[in-house]
Amino acid sequence: LKERTQEMNLLNEMGEQLQSCQNIEEACKISVQYIKLICPLSSGALYIIKDSRNLAESVGTWGDNSYSDPVFEPLSCWAIRRGRRHLIDERHPGLLCGHVHGPENGQYLCIPLSVNGIAIGVLHLNHIAAQADGTQEAEQYTDHKTQIVNMLAEHIALALSNLKLKESLRQQSIRDALTGLFNRRYMEETLER
Repeated sequence: LKERTQEMNLLNEMGEQLQSCQNIEEACKISVQYIKLICPLSSGALYIIKDSRNLAESVGTWGDNSYSDPVFEPLSCWAIRRGRRHLIDERHPGLLCGHVHGPENGQYLCIPLSVNGIAIGVLHLNHIAAQADGTQEAEQYTDHKTQIVNMLAEHIALALSNLKLKESLRQQSIRDALTGLFNRRYMEETLER
């Protein structure tokens, strides 16, 4: 019960900090810090899909991230294809995502970062750790832990979406839509500076 209360407190803290971020880089750094606190034994990466929709690029990693590619095509991830989490372990058989290159006996979890049904990124976690006697450690992605990671992904997706929208509105306010040139509002801001 204490552990679950701690996880919920960390989720709330992360949500508050994400609301204060001014750009996507800050949001990604904060997200990775809290993922490491909530899932301390995991490794993984946070990916954002480029505006061209043809590449997902790693914007933050933790742990031993040698099992996942830094850049990949979004449709090579089963979570993006399915539009929901993709968990692979002994209890949940399936194919590994194309961006994952780990041993078969590990646990892999990909969760799409979606807003209004549109994938803007992927949260990938894996747990590959054998004990000294060669047996596999206890399962890390239980139903509860998977639910917490889902909530993490929702917080991150909303924060990233809001920051992208904010930047888009800023660009629209200072650039002419037809020519792409700076407009009078940009000139006024520049003169004030």
